[in-house]
Amino acid sequence: MFGGSTTLDFSNRNGESWGDLLQRSLGDRYAVVNHGAPGYTTAEHVIQTAFYQDAFGVSPHCSVYYVGWNDLTNAHIEGLDPGYANYHMPGQIDFLDARRLGPPLFSISPMLKLLSRFVAIAFDTARPAGAPPGHVASGADPVLDEIYLRNIRTISAINRQRGFATLWVDQVMNPERVSSRTMRGWIPFVPPQDTPTLFVHFNKLLQREAASLGDTYANIPEAVFTDRDFIDEGHFSPSGARKFAAQLFHAVMSACPR
Repeated sequence: MFGGSTTLDFSNRNGESWGDLLQRSLGDRYAVVNHGAPGYTTAEHVIQTAFYQDAFGVSPHCSVYYVGWNDLTNAHIEGLDPGYANYHMPGQIDFLDARRLGPPLFSISPMLKLLSRFVAIAFDTARPAGAPPGHVASGADPVLDEIYLRNIRTISAINRQRGFATLWVDQVMNPERVSSRTMRGWIPFVPPQDTPTLFVHFNKLLQREAASLGDTYANIPEAVFTDRDFIDEGHFSPSGARKFAAQLFHAVMSACPR
């Protein structure tokens, strides 16, 4: 499985994530390996698919991609780099605490941690991402759409060449919070009231492209979920993880028969 933090499912304990629950439902003939990582977009998934798809020396029989939200953070950014290298990628350094002067060394002291941050800003060659250039706009971003579709095609082509089945899963969001003001922290240049429409648009792009490529698409009905099934805008609570795994089970069995 590939995706961002919603695939990693960090909000649930080990053994209770939707990936673990899916493994339990599928049984011993399947081995579900979770490659989800916080913040990862389809740009990172292209790299993962091309170079880091095997697990424990074994190639996958089927690859599942739960994507959409993290790519949408790049909507309406001016001069958007095709690999998201002018905003998203630099931001991942601090988002993942990947600097050399990181938390393990300075966690003993909040003051040392703050000072390390100032040192990193002043001297580290990897500069902080800063505020992205762009403007608030309603509707889809055609530049982002094309990058997103290109990445989907690239991933699909790699899997097809290797003989793997590809299953795309549409992004499920909390219906009570997807249009809240807190979404501005995730998608800075889209008005909060427009984010539900944008997610629908991205899911339709994914569905259409999956069909044209001959891949499988899993349409998870949002109506199944309530606010209690999430801890925030899109990360699952234990009940949400159970529902999501149950909804995905039949799609995986169909796309990846054993």
